[in-house]
Amino acid sequence: MNNLVSPEILALSDLPIGSSAIITEISNAMRNPKKFADAGMVPGTRLSMESHAPLGGLLRIKLLGSSLALHRNDGKNIMVKLS
Repeated sequence: MNNLVSPEILALSDLPIGSSAIITEISNAMRNPKKFADAGMVPGTRLSMESHAPLGGLLRIKLLGSSLALHRNDGKNIMVKLS
C-alpha cells in the first residue's frame, strides 16, 4: 500500500458518516480478503458510510444495496476515493 496518499484517498475507517466513496485498493495485509470480495468489496465498488460504533470498534457501510458491519481494523486496510 502506498504511504503517500492524496487528500481525496483515505482509509475506509476514516470515511465520515454520510460520505460516499469508491474502493480503490484493498491491502494484501487484510485478513481473509476473499470474505470481503464475496461481499462485493472489490476495487471500483461504490459504498457509503452509515455509522461508526460509539466506542469505535465497528463500522457500518452500505454496499450494493445492503448494510455491512466490519471491524475498524479491517477498514484501515481498505483505501477509498471520495465521490
